[in-house]
Amino acid sequence: YGSSTAGGPNFNPGNTVMVVTRISNNQLDLWVNPSSATATPQLTHNKGWSTFEGIGLTSTNASDRPFLMDRIVVGETFQSVVSPTGDPQPGNLPPSVSISSPSNNAIFTSGSNVTISATASDSDGSVSKVEFYQGSTKLGEDTSSPYSYTWSGVPAGSYSLTARSIDNQGAIGTSSEVAITVSSPSGPRDAFSTIQVESFDSQSGIQTNSVGIGYFDAGDWIRYNNVDFGSGAASVEVNIAVDNNYAGDQIEFRLGSTTGTLVGTLTVAGTGGWNAYQVQTATITGASGTHNLYLVGAGGEGIGNVDWFRFVAGGASNTAPSVSISSPSNNATFTSGSNITITPRPAIAMEVYRK
Repeated sequence: YGSSTAGGPNFNPGNTVMVVTRISNNQLDLWVNPSSATATPQLTHNKGWSTFEGIGLTSTNASDRPFLMDRIVVGETFQSVVSPTGDPQPGNLPPSVSISSPSNNAIFTSGSNVTISATASDSDGSVSKVEFYQGSTKLGEDTSSPYSYTWSGVPAGSYSLTARSIDNQGAIGTSSEVAITVSSPSGPRDAFSTIQVESFDSQSGIQTNSVGIGYFDAGDWIRYNNVDFGSGAASVEVNIAVDNNYAGDQIEFRLGSTTGTLVGTLTVAGTGGWNAYQVQTATITGASGTHNLYLVGAGGEGIGNVDWFRFVAGGASNTAPSVSISSPSNNATFTSGSNITITPRPAIAMEVYRK
């Protein structure tokens, strides 16, 4: 406030006010609401530098309000903490907010949808909105009570959740932190159920966002442990958003490692923007049984923002059928011009070749 608080803000009873000023000539003069420019200062300090405790000040003017000077701390700057009493005009008080769900230290399985609920109120106004945060990342907001936000497909990890309430005059209240843990599934993942892309077990290079993942570039990868393809998958569907200028890059689907068996490649098509999601499909061959699945970026930067993917059954490995000739017997002899009947076992379909 400089060296004067004249015309400055009003404070509520019990508020703590810091006044900082520079001093000269080794002397400090303090007035509280002086009646004139020539009023006698109520506190004059020209002693050696020190900290004073419990300095009481009583205004000499009937119109003044009483103050209590708690302490003076001096150094390069002078600080005073003043607690006003009386009936000053109230200022805007911040709203209160607390997270009601989930409970502190709650545990979820990766891929779960976590609904964060909060209660908020404002004693001298109204709550305009409540924002929900994971660490310093804003997840979303709600502008009407009951306040909540659903965080979809949360990947494995440990998280710290907070809520911020903002009132009609812009004051902000912040809740206490709530810690949650999201663990990997204990059993195999079903390849033919929708897999939220952010429910990965490990990754390199990508970033999560409010929908799924983004910043997916060539060389980046995402791993999903124990994906069960059953007797085989025929194709994969990917819900993805791609800026048209970045179309043509690829997502490789590999088994076991980032350089493992390549079972399919999705060449991404432009969808009209990074938030315009469309389902795109790629053929899958040779994927059966349970494997660690890797999604590997190829081509260039900005492959796409991915929401979810799922496999479609029907692509079991092709095994050659067995067949043998039951008639005629080996080394049989016929007269030229004879009709020879060749019978296969089993009789499904047959092509006959003559050497």
